[in-house]
Amino acid sequence: MTSQIFEPAAVAGIQFKNRIIRSATHEGMADEKGFPTEKLKKLYIRLAKGGVGAIITGYAGIQADGKSPGFAMTMIDNDNSIPKYKEITDAVHEYGTPIIMQIAHCGRQTRSKITGFTPVAPSAIRNAFYNECSRRT
Repeated sequence: MTSQIFEPAAVAGIQFKNRIIRSATHEGMADEKGFPTEKLKKLYIRLAKGGVGAIITGYAGIQADGKSPGFAMTMIDNDNSIPKYKEITDAVHEYGTPIIMQIAHCGRQTRSKITGFTPVAPSAIRNAFYNECSRRT
């Protein structure tokens, strides 16, 4: 049986040049506004140049009240961030590599000290680790 790992594939209409997918991680490479940094752009370009079939980005927060307590989380919670993400997308696409953004909201698994907001979740149950009650959505 031969390996198909280096053969092209398609998922949901997205064409991959091979089946090596860089999975989502938390890179911690955002600036104070949550915008991706030049360092993050260079990482994704290096992956694309190296031949990965696709890149799934580290999670990007969609609302300020759901920002991760993890260091320097990327955010896509306002239109001002779009030009930075477009730069990255265009650069990665030069190598024929699709890039897929993983979006996230941390719900009650964050702290108001981090977000500036009371954590928000489907129910107002206290998280045992973060030890804050969340407001109900």
